[in-house]
Amino acid sequence: MSLDEVFSEQNMFAYSQACVNLAIDLAETRYKKGYFNTLVIPSRGSLPFFLGTLYAMDKLRGISSEAARFSENVAVQPILTPLLPETIYPNTNLHDAETRVLLIPFTADLNVKKFDPTLNNDEFVKKTRQYWAGVTASLFKDSRGRSYDPFFRSFTDIILRRIEDRGRIAEMYEAFPRIDSFSIIDTVISGRACNEILKAFSSLAMYSYIEKSGLSESLVPHAFLIIDENGRKLDNNVKYSQYLRERQTISNLYTFLYPIPKIVSEDTNSSLLGVSAKVYPSIMRESQRRVLDRRDMPFFLGAGSWFIDPEGPNRKHFGVFMGLVYAGIDAALADFFYRGEALDIANRERFRQRRLSFIKYAKDQQINRCLDFNLHKDNGKTNSGEIRPYQTHSSVLHVPLDENQTREIINEVCSLPGLHCKSSMD
Repeated sequence: MSLDEVFSEQNMFAYSQACVNLAIDLAETRYKKGYFNTLVIPSRGSLPFFLGTLYAMDKLRGISSEAARFSENVAVQPILTPLLPETIYPNTNLHDAETRVLLIPFTADLNVKKFDPTLNNDEFVKKTRQYWAGVTASLFKDSRGRSYDPFFRSFTDIILRRIEDRGRIAEMYEAFPRIDSFSIIDTVISGRACNEILKAFSSLAMYSYIEKSGLSESLVPHAFLIIDENGRKLDNNVKYSQYLRERQTISNLYTFLYPIPKIVSEDTNSSLLGVSAKVYPSIMRESQRRVLDRRDMPFFLGAGSWFIDPEGPNRKHFGVFMGLVYAGIDAALADFFYRGEALDIANRERFRQRRLSFIKYAKDQQINRCLDFNLHKDNGKTNSGEIRPYQTHSSVLHVPLDENQTREIINEVCSLPGLHCKSSMD
């Protein structure tokens, strides 16, 4: 498809309209229907929608008291501030905020078979999502509880500090206030990822109920889901669509679905998503082989993380793309409140012109390359047979570490509270 077709006026207006609807529902759910104090962003695809929602919420302040209160009392992790709309004051005072925004890198678009053909990719995908649900659940604990939690410690101490040398980011998660209850914003294509994430939280809630920890209901989030292709792919996967429909019938649990023609930013790189993703397949494989929890059950470390790109071309591309989304939000709001009036006509024309400018910019800067899945044909192997970093079609960078590095890191994982390694006799 051409850029004109992908970023058509219909597609982009619907994209922006979803942000407006999200803003209204999110604020009303927060203050009128179902309490939550944390909003989790579990996928790169949901980040542009969150930013658009924040922008729309700010524009609705004079119309909706709930939107005004949400907008005035929301705080984000400092890592997010470079991506916020220019009209939004970057509040990072998480402890005093009524709603805190938390990035959890659930990214599980894996191709581990390229690293090791004997591995079951679907199994690794599901376990990666279960791992990040465990990390999220660890943030329901206070700082002392987190220090003994193997999910939290493996994320902060192993992934962020040991592998990536990002101690300041680790400290950001360590300082994050305790979650009471939460909501998620996510994108849905076939429904598989969303189902596995939500079911992972339901499983944790059931375990919490059995263990009588008192967290069972709080571990099941409200869900705000943007649906690709107006739900066509989701409807073709009956078991996934049925689960979401059933979820909508549960009292005191809110599941909102926002079908749009095309999620134009899905499965691209940071030019349209704002963040890059990286995973470590050698760590995943060895954790499954060697690491056990206190019940002697395998502990799978879904090793991966997100990076906000530094100042550079992709950051600029993302800013231009979000400018188009924000122009669409202005047009959607004007269409709703001033249909047919001069302000409505002016905002719609401004949106059209911004769209044309974006397409010209995208062509000049070759942004369409991030939509070309054929770019990632490299099989990740050198002539010597050594595995080198490789990407999936949605630009998730896989970085296999060498055997010595992997062994050292796994030994450190096994020294974390609640974990141990299999003995050589196992």
